[in-house]
Amino acid sequence: LTSATGNGEYTGTIEFVYPNGGSGSNEFKFTSHANWDNTNYGGTVTSNNGGTISTTGGNLSVQTQGTYDLTVNTNTNLFTYSLSNWGVIGSATAGGWGSDQNMQYNNATGKYTITLPLTGGQEFKFRKNDDWGVNLGDDGNNGSTEANGANIPVATTGTYTLTLDVKTNTYTIQ
Repeated sequence: LTSATGNGEYTGTIEFVYPNGGSGSNEFKFTSHANWDNTNYGGTVTSNNGGTISTTGGNLSVQTQGTYDLTVNTNTNLFTYSLSNWGVIGSATAGGWGSDQNMQYNNATGKYTITLPLTGGQEFKFRKNDDWGVNLGDDGNNGSTEANGANIPVATTGTYTLTLDVKTNTYTIQ
């Protein structure tokens, strides 16, 4: 998580993957450094999307594995999280317009990727959390996404790697 202004408000995205193939603990804490040697925050989940933090708090957890947007405020001692899974949907994909093909979030790059076969002469869009409430297309067919933008065309049938960067509103097709 990072603070753009150093004002005690931190945001970021992270993928929580449960150990042991989906069973076991999904507990975590917020740390001020990449170790346990400095200030660490645990707390209490008080709702299904956040809670309180303190330096004496217990371990935190999210309900299900997946990618989450997190916000931590060390001034108010509150944190929030929301599911942020992105997928690809459309006539160019194996699932058609009825089923998202889930992308993988990369904690190191901060981007979502997927490698999948796409059908030429068809189209796709990016969609958040399997819901049309947040979807991205490309009005200019130029690698820049727009909310509710135009379907993205696929020229030739083949296996492609799609990369989506929701921070810069860009994507690549390789």
